[in-house]
Amino acid sequence: MLLSKKIAFRMASLMLAVFLCLSLFSPVAQARSSDYIFSYAASMNPDGGGKVSVWFDVTGTGKMEEIGSTTITIYENGVLVKTFQYSTTPSMMAYNTAIHVSSVSYYGVAGNSYYAYVYFWAAKQGGGDSRSVKTTTITAT
Repeated sequence: MLLSKKIAFRMASLMLAVFLCLSLFSPVAQARSSDYIFSYAASMNPDGGGKVSVWFDVTGTGKMEEIGSTTITIYENGVLVKTFQYSTTPSMMAYNTAIHVSSVSYYGVAGNSYYAYVYFWAAKQGGGDSRSVKTTTITAT
């Protein structure tokens, strides 16, 4: 019986040590989160007739002075074929809001494969942050 009490005490001590170690890491993860971008996502979709669209959404940590995508690059069969910039595609960026959802389209060739990189941006009060994501690869229909 004495042996099982020792084993139970050691197990409880080990579990407490693991719990304490794990709790030490949570502030580090929180410290790395963005002060500006809460979440972001993008997807590449086949629209038919060779047309593909890139949809994206970005949510700020609150109301942002600027929020959206600065650049979207589209690749066809692994080769860059189109670059969208918010300066020439105003719908990619929104102002004085917390959330922005938008899309861009490209007329490609049915049967070819496409993916995109989307570069996100959110800013307020002189500061800002960016993130990027690569979409999945799709085949145009």
